[in-house]
Amino acid sequence: MTEIKLSYNEKILAVALGAKLSENPRIEIYDVDTEDNTFKKQHIISDLSNRIEYMDISTDNFYLMFRDNMEEVVYIELDQYQK
Repeated sequence: MTEIKLSYNEKILAVALGAKLSENPRIEIYDVDTEDNTFKKQHIISDLSNRIEYMDISTDNFYLMFRDNMEEVVYIELDQYQK
């Protein structure tokens, strides 16, 4: 399963990948340029051991939350990925 979330301010796109058993799960974070309609990869969170079941971005655009298939919930501060 692939999860895609766009921040409320439309400046960050988070994509959870790795639904196949042959792939390690990861989350790719992109900077969104709405003027040029482009995406620039900012960071890859690749040290995940379990599949992402659900992902969301807080309404204040500060946090990415995800839950894996083992019911672990993780919060990541997004301000380090915004320009």
